[in-house]
Amino acid sequence: MKEWNNRYLWLSNIKYDSFIRVDLVQDQITGKKCIAKAIKNDAPSIYIHQFRMEIKVLSMIQHPYMPHILDVFEEHDSLILIESYVEAQNFQDWTEKHPFQLLFLKDIFFFQALNLIDYLHQFNLLYIDIKTENFLISKYHLYLIDFNACVYNESKQIPFSSPSNHLPEQLDNQSKTMASDVYALGKFFETISLFKIPLIKKCTHKNPNKRFQSFSTLKKVLILHMILKAIVILILSASCLSFMNQGKEAYTIQRFLLNPEDETLFMEAYMYDLQRQEGAYYEKCASVLYQWICDDYFSDCLENEKISEFIMKQVIICQNPIYCEYFLKHIPKHILIQYKELTSFMKQIMNGGMSDAFANEYITYLFQTKSYETLSTYMYYLISNQIILDDIDLLYEINIEIKQDFYDFDKCSLLYCEYCLFLKEQNQCRLPIPELYTKSNNEEVQQLLRYLERK
Repeated sequence: MKEWNNRYLWLSNIKYDSFIRVDLVQDQITGKKCIAKAIKNDAPSIYIHQFRMEIKVLSMIQHPYMPHILDVFEEHDSLILIESYVEAQNFQDWTEKHPFQLLFLKDIFFFQALNLIDYLHQFNLLYIDIKTENFLISKYHLYLIDFNACVYNESKQIPFSSPSNHLPEQLDNQSKTMASDVYALGKFFETISLFKIPLIKKCTHKNPNKRFQSFSTLKKVLILHMILKAIVILILSASCLSFMNQGKEAYTIQRFLLNPEDETLFMEAYMYDLQRQEGAYYEKCASVLYQWICDDYFSDCLENEKISEFIMKQVIICQNPIYCEYFLKHIPKHILIQYKELTSFMKQIMNGGMSDAFANEYITYLFQTKSYETLSTYMYYLISNQIILDDIDLLYEINIEIKQDFYDFDKCSLLYCEYCLFLKEQNQCRLPIPELYTKSNNEEVQQLLRYLERK
């Protein structure tokens, strides 16, 4: 089988043309699947330029619903990009198979797509090629992929776009702005909508100056559109709602909203919502936090210090800098000071990494508090930032406390073994493996254990 960089094992081809190929590969160190994109060195210069642009974009962003750059290297006659793999379905295929669900969820998907593109705009980037094929969907949330058409804001030339979102101003020599992405986003919404509503018409106006000029304005109009549609639905269904029993979810949420600072009611509502989500624990947390922020459920409960402490840990588990920024602004300052270690961790995530000094402080906090909810996130940052702890034995002492019924047992065992492998590659002393980790049923853990034994 083909192998790249003595590490990435070829599994299957996803896409291939004259200059670029996309493959599914497996990282033989971690056992994880990845995406490998390769471009030939003799490809046209514009293809190579945009391939490097995609590398640059992936190096800048850090978002839970976008791929992460893992590796870049040259091999033989090609430049190769390795990025994270998402177990998800192509959104275009999903829309064809689930037309009924799309009818009710299209506004939510549009809002998600809008937020993803808006995130790129924070880096002064235009995505340009917004279409259903460039989105994946998993657990009713969109993932944005393929950044090879990105250009900087105010660029005059657009190298790539698709017939479905070809800009009226594409061939002129005027600077392209965020209004160009507004147009492409409107075309995307048009493809998943039955009717060309006024919002779509405004987005896709041929004159860029007559479109929405900012995503913040577009968001407000979309929210108003969703509210008005919800009101219409409520009015039409009011006659039958009185005969229906209120669902458990609505009941728990309503009880909490009536008394938002009650810790017990908050936990009942939050955990009920969390249990309804699918995916890994951090994905569940991200979904609930996103929904509760959108619904403004946090506005009156963060004065409760225990609720704020719990939410800070949930945010750290998500590793989402946007959520960190939101809650650092909304949690009262005296609570942030009281939980200074969690506050500092959130700031580290916002800064995109972890310092050695903080890492050594935080492990003491974990050991002393015996509060291990953020342990897997902490170990992830130790590995990604290649930090060698001053007292690595303390990490072992903490991990032997992790029991099999701990919700994050599998992730902790995997990351601990990955950190042991990192230490060994750095010629550091070998950490023992907790007995429960050696008995893990997780194949990735067992593969790492075998690799450690061979090393």
